[in-house]
Amino acid sequence: AVVSTQSTGVSTEVLVDSLKDVLEFANRSASVSMYMFHGGTNFEYTQGGKGDWNNATTDAYPMLWPKLTSYDYDAPLSETGDTTWKYQKIRELLSNYSKVYEVPANTTKVAYGDLKLEKGLSLLLLTSFMKGWDVIRTAYPQPMEQMGQNNGILLYATRLNQIPAEINVPLYGDRIYAMSLMSGVFWKSSRNRAPETFWVTERELLSDNHLFLLVEDNGHSNSGHVRYPASLYQKGIVGNVTVNGMVQRGWTAYLISNALAFKPTELLEAVRKEVEQERWEQDQELTPLFMPRVYQAKPSNITQDTFIRLDGWGKGYLWAGKHLLGRYWPVAGPQLTHFCPGPWYDEKQGILLIEMERAPANKSITFTDTPQLDGPYDPTQL
Repeated sequence: AVVSTQSTGVSTEVLVDSLKDVLEFANRSASVSMYMFHGGTNFEYTQGGKGDWNNATTDAYPMLWPKLTSYDYDAPLSETGDTTWKYQKIRELLSNYSKVYEVPANTTKVAYGDLKLEKGLSLLLLTSFMKGWDVIRTAYPQPMEQMGQNNGILLYATRLNQIPAEINVPLYGDRIYAMSLMSGVFWKSSRNRAPETFWVTERELLSDNHLFLLVEDNGHSNSGHVRYPASLYQKGIVGNVTVNGMVQRGWTAYLISNALAFKPTELLEAVRKEVEQERWEQDQELTPLFMPRVYQAKPSNITQDTFIRLDGWGKGYLWAGKHLLGRYWPVAGPQLTHFCPGPWYDEKQGILLIEMERAPANKSITFTDTPQLDGPYDPTQL
């Protein structure tokens, strides 16, 4: 289920034949364990990642492969708990050895069709209204966990005293976007977790010297290794940022995922009420390339289980009601649909997503009754 590979599984024929061989070899009395037997979903930020020393760019930092939101694994019971053809064939085989029982019917999945989302506020505008425990001021940047957020996205802000500036960012986890109030994202790191350097000029910041570093957690490593240093398990910026060779002091951290953890739509609506109309209009008039940005809608007819497709979107996070369904990344693949349990949807909260990189012109998503987890894979998008 690593995002860098196509969805794979064991064919039904091979699985059933192998199971039969085990049962016959054990004189029809074997006790068998099967993994995976029931698929699932890595809701919220639980998808994890896989550390890969074989493709590491340096001896100190392994490559981290983010995993899929879906945990379906082509299992006999699917991600949604439905029986599959594979399940039925296993059941037929086992009926020759023991009593089998009636199986409940699969749940109904509904294709509600297309839904156009409304353009909401930019993430930078949202953070300017965050307060309380979700805003932390420090002399130097601190790792995510040290500030009370275990995963997700976090924004670091500082003011530069020198322009142009060479910025060196130490170990981070695992994708970093350099942003300004004037141009949005103007630099994006690679995903090798090693220190990186980029330049800031007046063209990026114009008359405003505030630099924002948005760090996205691509999953804690869930395949531990004795070679991993303790810092490798931390997210956010781990170490000091230098500006023209000097350590940069004076940082503010915005714990975005913490702020959105409960009823995210209500938080955004509260911000909309507080923000001045002129500033709201300025935010709405920003170029479509100004990301990350929030999009949302409140359909009233979502009552049954469904799958959400995000064709044309880049990468981001998807909520149904107050529940974070997980990260979507269709441009990288291979997962193209996301399971949305019907009981989770709340029309007062609606559908909300934070798009990190690019939005399609039609701003639409699609509700379908069929999952697709084996779409095309493009490693250049990682």
